[in-house]
Amino acid sequence: MAKISHPNEPEYILELVKAYSKAQEKLISIISQKYPRSSSGAYQKKILGQTNEVLKQLIREGKVWTNSNIPREYKKGVNRVVNAYKEMGIDIPTFDDFSKLHHDQIDILVRNATDSLIDSTNYVGRRINDTVRRISIDSVTQAQLTGGTVQSIRADLMQRFVDNNITSMKTKNGRNINLDSYAETVARSTTRESQNKAQMNHMLASNRDLVQMSSHATTCPICAPLQGRIYSISGKSTEYPPLDVAYSGGYANIHPNCRHVLMPYEPALDMDRAENKAFSNRSFDIDPRSKAQKEAYDNEQKDNRLRNRDKRQWERYRMLMPNETPKTLSGFRRSKKANSKKFQELQSNYRSIRSG
Repeated sequence: MAKISHPNEPEYILELVKAYSKAQEKLISIISQKYPRSSSGAYQKKILGQTNEVLKQLIREGKVWTNSNIPREYKKGVNRVVNAYKEMGIDIPTFDDFSKLHHDQIDILVRNATDSLIDSTNYVGRRINDTVRRISIDSVTQAQLTGGTVQSIRADLMQRFVDNNITSMKTKNGRNINLDSYAETVARSTTRESQNKAQMNHMLASNRDLVQMSSHATTCPICAPLQGRIYSISGKSTEYPPLDVAYSGGYANIHPNCRHVLMPYEPALDMDRAENKAFSNRSFDIDPRSKAQKEAYDNEQKDNRLRNRDKRQWERYRMLMPNETPKTLSGFRRSKKANSKKFQELQSNYRSIRSG
């Protein structure tokens, strides 16, 4: 039985990422606006009113996305199982034969994905509200002493956005990531989990228990010892390891953003059954990757870190200099890589604003 390679990443994930990126840009734009005739109280009211409306719209868009895409990906997972067995010459029940089971599971997955998006959006909303109110209070007190204006509130707020990145949220491991990056993680993780969960549910309902996990040439050290093996979904097999060894976190994924998928496995149809069985039962403590594979993964992670660093820099520049900074990250990165005169001027202006 040949090793499985993962399918291409679905394009619709970009829909959610674009919605969150657009919301972040709107939030930055709101903070960047000037209200020369506003009092501090009116300024605070305008800022909070507009930012809260952006976040409410984002929640609505998130709900539409999960209700549309999670059920579709779940059904795709069921169909993958049915079609895989059909290619083996084996007929098994279809989605409709276990309709109640599947619809109940879809409801749970949709609810979980929606809650993740809502929680992240509300988290950012609270940070923005708290920051605006705190800065407004501090600035009003300062204005009584120095004659400061609404513009000082705006400047303080923009600096706080830049320094604390308040359009980001904190993950369980303590890392701050922007809303759009978090949305991308949720999209990838929940749709992949939907497919894997669908396959697991449908196979167990069809009295089928064995699956093989996909293998990727470039993979992380967590997934490397787990991929390519044959697992028992129920954990009752005496010949193959239980699937919960790989899916130990309570989700049908090894980790967030994981691209590994499952496919049905039938020992009787495997010409390399003994070899694959031995491979599946080898020690989980060994990283089987070659030196070249480890280097490829490290290089991929290095590229990701550089891109994320440039993205954070681009967002800081956009906050303080929305009209001067390139409108797209790709344009900003090209200018930075070339160290163009325009980029040097941009960098100089940014430093002047920060030092002023």
